[in-house]
Amino acid sequence: MNDLLINRILVATDFSTCARRAIDYGLCVARAWSAHVDLLYVVEMLRGLEFDAPFADPLLEMRRKEAEQRLGDLAARTKQEGLEVDWHLRQGIPSDQIGQTALEQRADLVVVGTHGRTGLDHIMLGSTAERVIKQAPCPTLTVRVAPIHGEKDVDAPPCIRHVLVPVDFSSPSLDALEYAIQVVDRFGARLTIAHVLEPIYFDLELGLGRIEQEAQKRTHWETQLDGLAQVVRGRGLEAGTVVLGGIPSESIVTYARGQCCDLIVMGTHGRRGLTRLRYGSVAESVLRQAPCPVLTVRSPKFTADHSRMMPLSVAEP
Repeated sequence: MNDLLINRILVATDFSTCARRAIDYGLCVARAWSAHVDLLYVVEMLRGLEFDAPFADPLLEMRRKEAEQRLGDLAARTKQEGLEVDWHLRQGIPSDQIGQTALEQRADLVVVGTHGRTGLDHIMLGSTAERVIKQAPCPTLTVRVAPIHGEKDVDAPPCIRHVLVPVDFSSPSLDALEYAIQVVDRFGARLTIAHVLEPIYFDLELGLGRIEQEAQKRTHWETQLDGLAQVVRGRGLEAGTVVLGGIPSESIVTYARGQCCDLIVMGTHGRRGLTRLRYGSVAESVLRQAPCPVLTVRSPKFTADHSRMMPLSVAEP
């Protein structure tokens, strides 16, 4: 296994309740890999606002001082857990600064909370987490505040025991599965590999032959799915498979909630075509609805000597 998958973690915070939960998960992952932690707070500035505006300086200075104090407190807490830590204070657009800092610090993972801000800020700036996923040079773990599996205490310590990986057999989804195997191994968790068979859209050209083709495709993908799981089990890890039906994002979220999954790992892009036009980005939709943290793998960082387990691609039937 790849012991050097995560050496440095960037944890972005806006000091919201959601961000505090993200820090918990960031430290959980850091402990698992003994990784260096970089804490980041961005003093938010709207595009076009001059930094030397008369009303801006006093407000910015107050926010900077408060952020420095709170970052220092977070760094002290992190050091108490035996982890190496640095903190960074930036100014500008949060998603831009998070991506830039991740690049400068050579982060292997970025951790952010989702829906840390609401209302007008969210309307004007969009979702910071979704922008980070698109810009970050490494995988991103997004965490939202929500009782997991019916728990009443949202402050319960993070626990990763069941990892769900949806695959559509595209290269990005297989990269995500390859990455997830390392996470499963490190946490001693069990893995479920899922594939969603989307609904057939009936039109004038759809007849018995087309229906038979869809049945053949199902058998093909079930066989491919089982083959992936067998490879994982061959490494001594617990892995199962499931074939779901319906709209991909809804099926993934429903399964994750019903099976008490602790983490969803998925690629940020999959197969293209009409499906994407109908449903939009599956990863973004899952991110907004997931009952547990979501790890999106846009640019997996494997070492040069990493021995890959998953195929790079799987052909259509």
